[in-house]
Amino acid sequence: MSTNQLIDFSNSISVDQSIYDYCVITEKCKEYLWASKNYSSIPYYTGVSHYTSVFFDKEIIKIVEEIGPEKIAMIISDNATNTCVV
Repeated sequence: MSTNQLIDFSNSISVDQSIYDYCVITEKCKEYLWASKNYSSIPYYTGVSHYTSVFFDKEIIKIVEEIGPEKIAMIISDNATNTCVV
């Protein structure tokens, strides 16, 4: 996908969906959407709810491995209690 390409979600998003965007900011302060994932259809019986820090931990590790850990300086998330590992 081109970095200048717009993504039209207007026909695919409804109320009560769990959509998470993963953005990358380069050392030159350019921001890119790395991935936008819809976790709404992940059932709880998989053993890990998509609303827990364990789930987010695994998803972030996958993305770090895709990008390359040597290229990552830090990871920032919102301060929601479900994304924090205690």
